Amino acid sequence: MKRTLMLFLLAALAQAHAQTGAPQTIVYQTAPNAAAAGTARLRVTEVEPNGYAVDLTIVASTPSRHTGHVQGYATRAGARLVAKVPVFQPDGQLDRPPLCTLVIDLDDARAKVLSEEGCAPFHGAGASFVEQGSALVPSTHP
Repeated sequence: MKRTLMLFLLAALAQAHAQTGAPQTIVYQTAPNAAAAGTARLRVTEVEPNGYAVDLTIVASTPSRHTGHVQGYATRAGARLVAKVPVFQPDGQLDRPPLCTLVIDLDDARAKVLSEEGCAPFHGAGASFVEQGSALVPSTHP
């Protein structure tokens, strides 16, 4: 059922994009009952068929309130988005930088960061895209 709803939502976004020519954005935020893990805001904008701009911001619930932020391009496979964002470092390789890989499941009722690999440079040790992004719901404030 969730997969059907997600496919319907993504098809509706694609149709709206084709009709208006304007990118469509869905914004998710931390569910009220999940605030103990910290907060997160996820913006997903369709920029082309099967191509999405992803913008994820987090704040950990720790006393230090560590933050994290990553933006990148994601591709879709069913209800799953996979973003691979280059991690450029001042002394690192420019031709083949390491990647931060985020896997996000989403539908019209929720979003959840399932996994992250190589993303610590975007949030440090005191926060986690997976922990803070584990229970997201559509935002009422885009």
